[in-house]
Amino acid sequence: MNKLILSFCEGAHDAAFVFRILKENKYKNFTDKNIKKFPKILHDFFKTKMEKFSSLDDKKFYEKPYFPRYILKKEKEEIYVLLYTVGGVSKIEKTIKTIKFFRHSAKEEKFGISKIKELSINFIFDAEEMEVKDRIIEIIKDLKKIDKGISEKIKEIKNGIPIENIDYFKSIGIYIFSSDDGKGKLEDILLPLIKKDNEEIYERSLNFLEKNKMELKKRKFYFDKSLIGILGQLQISGKANTVIIQDSNLINEEKIKNNEICKKIFNLFI
Repeated sequence: MNKLILSFCEGAHDAAFVFRILKENKYKNFTDKNIKKFPKILHDFFKTKMEKFSSLDDKKFYEKPYFPRYILKKEKEEIYVLLYTVGGVSKIEKTIKTIKFFRHSAKEEKFGISKIKELSINFIFDAEEMEVKDRIIEIIKDLKKIDKGISEKIKEIKNGIPIENIDYFKSIGIYIFSSDDGKGKLEDILLPLIKKDNEEIYERSLNFLEKNKMELKKRKFYFDKSLIGILGQLQISGKANTVIIQDSNLINEEKIKNNEICKKIFNLFI
């Protein structure tokens, strides 16, 4: 395999947005392919994880192997992306086994050739109520658990600017979603993209939520997520926000390729 990129996103919506950015930059969805079509190293990796999980006696009903949410392949190139959801910064440690496995494959050579010619990793999370720089420090602490001897160069990582050629990784990158004040989340980036060229329907949906939010607040309610849902339902009925982000033309190739934040995120996959 020429290149493998492991991407770890905070949640399903973050992963769907990254999927969309890659999709508009000539990556194809490979998630629904038969496992036999995967490169041998991926085929064996997934097969082994499934076989280890074959005994259900000590498992809870909803437990499952830690698999990527999406698999993508670059058009006409042997470049694959495994796009995982993590569930929050506090859960990054569960990614370490996956990273170590593929890092070992990148290091291991047979007849002078490694199983993976280039391996990159990146982490894409929300700032939430934390400053971007502090969120990056949190992630770096966990990254150092990959290997006690990992280069101190890792401390130089900046938001959206990957570090190249570090300890058998072609690159390591981090992107933290935030608003102008340095805090925030994915929706602070996504909603302005949706609003552009859709101002009338955006304002109508916004007004509907504003008028009804007091009643809705009695339940578990997130204004921005509901706004995305309303806008998307008007176009793709019955679909979850993840599907709306993946497929709706409320955002499109032109918007993504002209957006500076989308460019920075895509730069983690180059």
